[in-house]
Amino acid sequence: MNQVFTSTELATCPSILDGMTNLELEQERIRFIRFIYHICMVLQLNANVPALAATYWSIFFTKQSIMQFDPTICAQACILIACKTTGNKTRVQEVYLAAHHIRNSREGEPHVPSNHDYWRGKQYIILMELAILRELRFGTHIETVHDYVLLFAREIECSVATAHLAYYIANDSLCSSVTILYQPHIVACACLCLALERTKNERTGNQLNQ
Repeated sequence: MNQVFTSTELATCPSILDGMTNLELEQERIRFIRFIYHICMVLQLNANVPALAATYWSIFFTKQSIMQFDPTICAQACILIACKTTGNKTRVQEVYLAAHHIRNSREGEPHVPSNHDYWRGKQYIILMELAILRELRFGTHIETVHDYVLLFAREIECSVATAHLAYYIANDSLCSSVTILYQPHIVACACLCLALERTKNERTGNQLNQ
């Protein structure tokens, strides 16, 4: 079973106690989960990597304050842990360069930082990995919403379009706190229900137009 938290625990998490509002924390969550996805896209990593990394990020900042730990460094460390968990051999340098590129240059090859910045950043990322692993209790093999979405989609034999839509909704769910409030199979069911409702409405609309 994954680590999940109560709404009370989220409302009194360290970031809130340090002065952030719930809205500010959720905005930061959205911002940095998207940042994780952008890094993974640049590196062309398997879809399981950003899903795991995003879950790690949310768990960590439910237990620690975003005012005390750099969320940018945390995002990179989460990706590296997710890569190791899934057997991907992506190195610290690759993740750091991709993150640096996203933050500093939207076009062309990743912008190369100075040696000093790289070695300092690498050290912070490694230290952050250890901090995250402690909060995860070294249990990195966790289930994600995506694991269940495709499984359930096959079980109910839904259309490819519905399965794709449910998968996209699962991606968006990682930008919210639902993935740490509920077990992944429950969130996956909700994603599929939303996708089925949406595609049903579209089919009904197309039939009316015809």
